[in-house]
Amino acid sequence: MLSTNQLAELHPVLWKALNELFNSKDKIFPCLYAMSSFNKQAMYFGISNQNESIENLADDLKEMSLLLDGKRDEKSKIFNTYVHIIKNNNIENVKEFLISLLQALHKIDEQEWLENSTKDMNVPDFEFCFNSQLWFPVLLTPNHPSTIRRSPFTLIAFQPKTTFDYNKETKSVFYQRMRASIHSRVDYFYNEDRPYYLSDKSSGKNIVQFIGLDSEETKDFHYPKITNFKK
Repeated sequence: MLSTNQLAELHPVLWKALNELFNSKDKIFPCLYAMSSFNKQAMYFGISNQNESIENLADDLKEMSLLLDGKRDEKSKIFNTYVHIIKNNNIENVKEFLISLLQALHKIDEQEWLENSTKDMNVPDFEFCFNSQLWFPVLLTPNHPSTIRRSPFTLIAFQPKTTFDYNKETKSVFYQRMRASIHSRVDYFYNEDRPYYLSDKSSGKNIVQFIGLDSEETKDFHYPKITNFKK
């Protein structure tokens, strides 16, 4: 796992591409939280190719879990997040890709799924559990159907629930102001015509927000549950 500064030093081309994405003057990237995490050097990274992504991602999420459970300063508590970059990857179906990745991660998880957390992706508040941490895995790809989810390469931002909870509970004004600013940037980019998954018609399920595409437009569609595997 690499810090933001280590990414800049060891992989300057990747760092430059991310910097241009997050800090685009055209506001093509709406998430001010991710922008702040990157610019404040509170973001961590992993890099892999498609064939080794699951094992590398699992190792990094374990390392990130240790960081989250350890002693951190205020900036880290507010902004820490983890981004995994998959090089040389061209995804044709973003829904199938992310669901398969989450299933594969769970299969090699050495820890049990948290007892009070659902494995049913059709539950609106579904959260992904790995290494006894809850995560919000947001997918971006070069050819994503949603314009604001496009990036120079495939990446998954694993935003820790513990970070969200800290901001909601101790930084509520900051949290609400950040949310309002992000929504304003989305409306500006889409000229008040949001894509279906961000509209009032969407199911509002977390898995939909993670993928960035709402299959609820097909009313009989159901997302699979996270599969139970024998440990």
